[in-house]
Amino acid sequence: MLLAAASIRKIVLLHPIYSWHALDSIDGNFRPLSTVLYFGYMLKLFGLHAHAFLACNFVINLFGSMITFVLTRELGYGKVTGAAASVLYMSRGLLFTENAWACDVCDGAVVLLCALATLAILRACRSTSRKAIAYHVVAWGLFFLSTLTKQSSFVMPLIIAALLFFHPGPVPVVKMSHRIRSAVIAFVVYSATAAFVFLHAKSLMQSRTPYPIEATLGGVLVPFRFISWYLLGTGFPAAFKLLNNLILLLGVSLTLAVGILAWKCPRIFGPRPRDIAFLLVAAFSSITLFFFLPSHVAAYYGALFSFWLSIALAISLTSFGPVKLGSRHARISCFIFCLLAVSGFLEIRLMQTALYPSGGYIWGTFGADLDRAYFTQLKEHLEANSYASEVVLVDAGGYPSYYVSMVLLLGPNVRQILAYDSASHAYYVNNRNGLRPGDSRRDLTDADAFQWTVPANFETASAVSTNKSALCARYDGRLIEWSTSGPDGMKEKQSRVDH
Repeated sequence: MLLAAASIRKIVLLHPIYSWHALDSIDGNFRPLSTVLYFGYMLKLFGLHAHAFLACNFVINLFGSMITFVLTRELGYGKVTGAAASVLYMSRGLLFTENAWACDVCDGAVVLLCALATLAILRACRSTSRKAIAYHVVAWGLFFLSTLTKQSSFVMPLIIAALLFFHPGPVPVVKMSHRIRSAVIAFVVYSATAAFVFLHAKSLMQSRTPYPIEATLGGVLVPFRFISWYLLGTGFPAAFKLLNNLILLLGVSLTLAVGILAWKCPRIFGPRPRDIAFLLVAAFSSITLFFFLPSHVAAYYGALFSFWLSIALAISLTSFGPVKLGSRHARISCFIFCLLAVSGFLEIRLMQTALYPSGGYIWGTFGADLDRAYFTQLKEHLEANSYASEVVLVDAGGYPSYYVSMVLLLGPNVRQILAYDSASHAYYVNNRNGLRPGDSRRDLTDADAFQWTVPANFETASAVSTNKSALCARYDGRLIEWSTSGPDGMKEKQSRVDH
């Protein structure tokens, strides 16, 4: 779907700055860097090959796990602690979707950009005035890029404020008044940046926010789900309320257990408790957005939460039991670390079996395999009938939907599309009467041009469906019937779709 939108927005390839005026065609989100530009250029360079997109996901998440090591070292801990943090982070099932779903470049990129911004501020805290200013500018720039990648980056003002307040790492602790002042200034500057991007995105929207924002009791309990999902990222449909409540209960129980353990054994906080305090606040801040999005929560949204919690656990485990032969504490810490790492990788292997939904639109789920077979057949017929400038799709799966835009990608000569529903005897188009979306800066802001749920007027439907040059395709189970005489005369040719 994103590739189809990218194929139409060719003007962005010539004028990348125009992506600032484009909304995500799928759900109206403002992600110019990770959707409009990324998919546009990837499509231009690599076409429809999923391996290129998956390779980018892998590289981005690989750098994310490497930054986990670097950031832990920057906080003043050894190579063992850094390696432990990196392994814990990369072993979490919360990251499976980021690597397995070709379209999920957003979450991994946000983690990478936010981690680099944090690293720059840590360097600023240890530098002289000129270098410190330069590092702060770099950190702000990285944060700004992250806001153009995904809205989950909007939690960074809280994390940056906590970073400047707790002053983690091997640096002298400055006065409380100075830390509070620095935290407040950073919070205001970073929040203003996020608000600027958010308000600009709102100005582009022609309808309400894609996901309803509300404050409910369920939203307050959402963070406890991510605590459970850090161990096992299994989600259940909304109908299974008991199982979902067990996930919440497990999260609450784990939180209480860790709190009691920390009270009874303060040495798990390591030599600098303020480091663990910052990391826990950062992890909690990473999921505060879901207080207001209780109806839109998934395990793989917890990537940033997993990043901070993995570092905190690594510091805690290596501080409680430093690597040393004959040490009981070391054996306990190694056992817990191995248990977390091995169980995490086993969960990933379980997700690869597709025995249960892992989140995102992983290939082979939701009938995507059949959709791919349909599109393969449609591409072949569009190539064989290159004269066709109009296409009518009859009873094509879940149409009308954004998938109709894929026809524009498969048939460059196609100028107009109708989706026909035989049950309601109605035609559907986009808000341009089924015409190809425009190729101008103004049309970039028209998200409805990529939606195909607008009932067609009688004149438009008649002109296209009775046109002898229109290619019509009726979907009936595994059969596709082809014709050039409208949806009521489909007896000329049949193709079988196997999947």
